Amino acid sequence: MKSVSAVLLSGGSGSRMGGSCPKQFLELNGKPVFAYALEALSGFPEIGEIVIVYKEGTRKEIENIIAALKIELPPLLWQSGGETRRQSVAAGLELCSYPVTLLHETARPLVTRKTVAAVLRHPAEAVTLGCEIPFTVLEKNESNEIGHILRRDRLFNVQLPQKFPTEKLREAHRLAEKSGKTYTDDSSLFFDAGFSCSVAEGDSQNIKITRPEDLFIAEAILKQRKAEQAK
Repeated sequence: MKSVSAVLLSGGSGSRMGGSCPKQFLELNGKPVFAYALEALSGFPEIGEIVIVYKEGTRKEIENIIAALKIELPPLLWQSGGETRRQSVAAGLELCSYPVTLLHETARPLVTRKTVAAVLRHPAEAVTLGCEIPFTVLEKNESNEIGHILRRDRLFNVQLPQKFPTEKLREAHRLAEKSGKTYTDDSSLFFDAGFSCSVAEGDSQNIKITRPEDLFIAEAILKQRKAEQAK
């Protein structure tokens, strides 16, 4: 039964990649980064639609990528992104017609279908992926000195996809808009609005493509997966 609207964020400029090409269009093992994320969302019976939030001027290129994939997809809806990530998510939510929203971003092309399924079918109504942080994290003060020691066992690295009840997430975005606060993640925005959000175990390979070296890491991971499948 269809119950989920998937919102795929694809409006990044890729400024930290050091080039003029948005990172979602960069080649990763012979295929655009965008294609991997879309493929990971395809074929799930729960997902009734995919809202693609895109950067102005890039829709045609995305459409060409999708046409070349030749995969079965639910209805695709298109929404132009905002100036910030939060505004882009809020814009995508305007088109969601199902009670549950799954958020993902094309900058995480290595997400597996197993991970997507785990988030979709998690018993909690709201859930984010989280990975343990394997190194020490300290907080500095305004004088650029160590100001606080954080407990690593309570910290985690946020990953997507994330799942939320659509109406509650919309309410959280309305509150965020009124407060003027800046959010780079929807689980923290959701929590700040007074709602509960569970944390599911993430995948260390579900990296975000942010800098040029991330592409090399992603290619190595894909090659490793291919080798393991060949065994």
